[in-house]
Amino acid sequence: MVKRRIFKIILLGDQGVGKATFRMRFLGYGFSRSYGRIIGTNFAVKKINNYLGEEVIAQIWELTPEDNFKNIREVYYRGATGGILVFDISRRETLENLHNWVLELIKHNEGLHVPLFIVGSKADLRENSNDSISRKEGVNFAKQISQKINFEIPYIETSILNSDEIENGFRIFVDNITNFLVYTNLHTDEKVEEFIKIYGKSLKLKLLEFKKEKLGISFQDFNAKLDPELISILDTMSKSLGIHRDLILNKIISDYFEL
Repeated sequence: MVKRRIFKIILLGDQGVGKATFRMRFLGYGFSRSYGRIIGTNFAVKKINNYLGEEVIAQIWELTPEDNFKNIREVYYRGATGGILVFDISRRETLENLHNWVLELIKHNEGLHVPLFIVGSKADLRENSNDSISRKEGVNFAKQISQKINFEIPYIETSILNSDEIENGFRIFVDNITNFLVYTNLHTDEKVEEFIKIYGKSLKLKLLEFKKEKLGISFQDFNAKLDPELISILDTMSKSLGIHRDLILNKIISDYFEL
């Protein structure tokens, strides 16, 4: 049986930079002039194979940048295994603001430095702006952030007419997350094995309740259904390993249970 991994990916960036366009085009919806206003969050799923030949189910959470939804964003950051940062090439401030989005993601994800993917959107508008971002500037920005979080960050550019770079960039990003989780798992295998021996049956019963939602498991909802004893054990593991509880659950679900 092909191993399956579930990646929780957060899609971030300022208002109007093209996050919805990026997400929908990448998932095969094509381009439309208007997608409507996001209410708090938007969700999509992408299936892809990583370099290990494993099936990856990428849960892509698009979070609204508006201040009045800040509390909602903080909840959804938890357990993220990666982040996609989108800026508008024709608006310099949207690139500069990516620093803030990176800090917010780290702050509300237990301080974890997870792999990132930077997307410069609206490349077709570059010539129409006096303050646009050059490709070289975008690449250098990605390198700068890479040095801070110790991950190589793919940088791509997209436009209404051309999105050829997305697929390749996303594959690199997925492989970076895979490497991150493989490294993390080296430190969790022994404790997870012990946990499964003791609590596997109870956990599996809970997972069966989500069987009808194979591609849309919400760790927030799942955590709410766990028994206090299981939560306590997972929290203890999380603290001792320095790894967020949702990452441990992700490994347990991926490695031990067929959803």
